[in-house]
Amino acid sequence: MNKPLPITFENIEGLAAEAFADARVSATALRADVIPNLAPRDRTGPERLLRAIEGRRVLDDDTLVELDVLIDKLSRLIADGTTEIGRVDDHPFCFSENPSWTDTHRSREAEDMARALTVLLVFQTSLQAVHDLMRAQRELEKMRQRI
Repeated sequence: MNKPLPITFENIEGLAAEAFADARVSATALRADVIPNLAPRDRTGPERLLRAIEGRRVLDDDTLVELDVLIDKLSRLIADGTTEIGRVDDHPFCFSENPSWTDTHRSREAEDMARALTVLLVFQTSLQAVHDLMRAQRELEKMRQRI
């Protein structure tokens, strides 16, 4: 992964290009790790996001909304598929100060979605940077016209 560009007006084209690259990686994550692990009725949003990416509508406001909704949904599904198990080592030769610990286990589906979530969060960050700069440019232009 490359070092991200600073979020400046001079870099908006480069940031947009990064968003498109992140979208391609996200499309792979959607196909491999998200859509196959969802019930058919829950696939509509991710499939809509995938169509937007494939249609090169990455910078559309609707794409960012779909992405935000999906990230929230995946976070809940990952939490639901994660269990914590408390362990205690009560062996007589265990001399640890604290002989207990917690193991975290995820279902295969939750693990797949967690892998996809990291990719989608990178995409969300790059997309938000472009949207923020574009909105700032529009607002500055409005302000210039009033002066």
